Amino acid sequence: MADAAETPQAKQPKKKAAVIFGYLGTNYSGLQINPGVSTVEQALELALYKAGAISDANHEGGFSKIQWTRSSRTDKGVHAGANVVALKCMIGDPDLLAKVRSHLPQDIALHGIIRATRSFNAKNATSSREYEYIMPAWMFSRQHEEFVKSVLSDGADEAMVSGLVQPVTLADDDLAAINSITNAFRGTLNYHNFSSGTDSFDPSSNRYITKFHASLLQLPEGQFVRFEIHGQSFLFNMIRLMVGAVLGVHHGVINSDLLHKKDLFDSRKKFVVMSWSLRSSFSSQHHSRFHLPLAPALGLFLQKPLFSGYLKKVPEMELTELKDDIAAFIQDRIYSEIARLDSARNEFARWLCLLYRGHSHTGSWNTFTELTPGAATQPPKKKRKKPAPPGVEDWLKQKPAPSECQTEPAAAD
Repeated sequence: MADAAETPQAKQPKKKAAVIFGYLGTNYSGLQINPGVSTVEQALELALYKAGAISDANHEGGFSKIQWTRSSRTDKGVHAGANVVALKCMIGDPDLLAKVRSHLPQDIALHGIIRATRSFNAKNATSSREYEYIMPAWMFSRQHEEFVKSVLSDGADEAMVSGLVQPVTLADDDLAAINSITNAFRGTLNYHNFSSGTDSFDPSSNRYITKFHASLLQLPEGQFVRFEIHGQSFLFNMIRLMVGAVLGVHHGVINSDLLHKKDLFDSRKKFVVMSWSLRSSFSSQHHSRFHLPLAPALGLFLQKPLFSGYLKKVPEMELTELKDDIAAFIQDRIYSEIARLDSARNEFARWLCLLYRGHSHTGSWNTFTELTPGAATQPPKKKRKKPAPPGVEDWLKQKPAPSECQTEPAAAD
C-alpha cells in the first residue's frame, strides 16, 4: 500500500489542472500506467498524492475518477522534454510545486502546474507534437563504408564496432545534402510503409508533417546531428523509420528515387520493415528479409506537445514561461543521457553495421511488393436474393399486372 500523504488533507475543491513535466525514460516501461511494471505516470501520480493534491479516496479510486488524460504516450525508454497530463486535483496550496518535486525521483522533473478549464482533455486538446532525434555526426561520414565492409567480412565484435566511433565534423554541404532528403517527407503523405502492420489503403495512414529538418548540435561528447520533426500525430515507429530511411538514402543503400518519386508513399507498394534486436547475433541470415531500416530508439524523444486551438481559453498553455526550464532539461539531462547510453552500448555503431549488412546480403533495400486493397476497402457485395419457395414463382407469373387489375368504382357519398 502506498504511503499516506505527509499531512492531514484539508477539505479543498478539486480543479482541473494541466501538469507539465519532463522525464528520462531509461528506467521506465513507458509513460502510461501499467500494473506490474514501473511507469512515469505511476511515479507522478504517487508524488501528487503524497504532496496532498490527490485525496486518499481518489488515489485508491483509479485514474478515471480524477479524469486523468495524457497528451502524448511514449514507449519504453523514450524521454520527454515536456509532456502534459490533465486531472482534477487540489491545487490551492502555494507550496504545491515544491512538495511534489520533493517526492519525485531524480529522473522526472516537474516544470509547472497550470489551472485549466473544466472540459480540458490533454489528448484531445493537443493540436500537434514536436519530436527530436539525435545521433552522432560520424553516422553520416561515408569514410566508414570500407571499415564496415571489413567488419562484415571478418565477423563483428565489440572491439571492431567501437572503431567506428571517430571524431567527425560535418560541413555545411553535408548538412544541405541531408536536408535535401528530409524535405521529401513534408506535407500530407501515406505513411503505411513507416509503421508495421498498417493497412496501406486505410485513410489513417495519411499523416501531415510540417517540419523534418536536420541541424548540427555540439555536445561535450562530440558533434551530433539533430532532427526536428513536427506533425499532427505519428504512427508506431514512424519517426524511427523516417530517420532510418534518411540514413539509408544518404549512404546509398536505398535508392533516392524511392523518396523523390514518392514510391515509399504509394499505397500500392509495400516495403518490409527492418527490425532487429541490437543485442542479438550479427548473423547475416537473421536479417536477410528486411528492406526498410528502423533506426534505434535511443536517439528519439518528445520535445513538447502543442495546444494551438486551446490557447484562446488558456494562453498559459503555450508554455512560454516554462520554455527555459524545458530547454535546460533537454540540454542538461536528455542529451547527456543519450550520449551516455550510446557510449556504454555502441548502439549507433552496431546499427550502422546492420544497415550495411542488410544491403550487402540482400543486394538492395529497394524491394517492394505490389498490394491490392484489403477486404475492408472493397465495395460491399450485393446481397443475393433468396430463392422463392416452390410454386410461388409460377403463381407470380399468373398474377395480373397492377394495370390489369379490376377495381370497383368508389361508392358515392
